[in-house]
Amino acid sequence: MEPLALQGQWENISEGACLYAYSLLFTGDPQDNKTYADFVLLIGSELDSDVGQLEIDLWLTCGRVTRVKISPAGKLDLNADQVRYKTLYF
Repeated sequence: MEPLALQGQWENISEGACLYAYSLLFTGDPQDNKTYADFVLLIGSELDSDVGQLEIDLWLTCGRVTRVKISPAGKLDLNADQVRYKTLYF
């Protein structure tokens, strides 16, 4: 179940919503032999360019390291029906 803090105020949106998409691509150490799933983050406001275009190392458990590249993937305009449809999943 999704925490309430992450859900936002979806039930009160009658005109739709504009979401900004950011691609997160993970690259693990080739010696680690692990594959990490890439995904898209959807948020309600645009990130500053120094955050929205970033490459950093993430230090994981057991001494593992993966590199994440964050980059803008566009803007998504949802109508009210699409927003209501989203709430069926949470």
